[in-house]
Amino acid sequence: LNDELKLSVIMIVHDLTLAAEYCDYLIMMKNGRIHRKGSPENVLTYENIEHVYDTVVVVKINPVSGKPVVFPVSERRLRELNRP
Repeated sequence: LNDELKLSVIMIVHDLTLAAEYCDYLIMMKNGRIHRKGSPENVLTYENIEHVYDTVVVVKINPVSGKPVVFPVSERRLRELNRP
C-alpha cells in the first residue's frame, strides 16, 4: 500500500525481525512511552531490545536484505555461558 498508493501503514507487532523486514520506520515503546524511534537499524540494537524487553538477544544483519535479525538467547544458554 505504501509503495503503490503512497498510503501510510501503521501496525503493531512484537516480532522484531518481521518489523525490520517490512517497516521503514519503527517506534519502540516501554511502559506506554516512546523509548526509541527511527530506522530498523537504529532502533533494533541489542541494547535497546534488552532494555525494553528485559531479555538477552543477539542482533545480526540479514545478508540478503541488510535488515536486522533478532535472536533471543535462552536462559539455559545463558547459564551454560556463565559456567566456570
